[in-house]
Amino acid sequence: MSVSAVQNPDTINWDQYWNPRIYVDNTVDDPQETVGRTVVYDVHSWDAYVVERHRLKGTFLENLELFHFPFDTQVSICRATE
Repeated sequence: MSVSAVQNPDTINWDQYWNPRIYVDNTVDDPQETVGRTVVYDVHSWDAYVVERHRLKGTFLENLELFHFPFDTQVSICRATE
């Protein structure tokens, strides 16, 4: 990409380039979702990274599995792509 093709991150149609299709399964109602996207530049390697953050506010349902307490675990999925 040439320097003249660099766009302002606020004017980019992000759905055209990337959509991770994140779905939260245990919501009771429709949560309020805020999505923020930004581009982070590494000045040493000239790489650019897209950072997308989702914030959900709502009511969630989780069955308590007390059989495993206090050794229960929480799963967090994080995937970094190059």
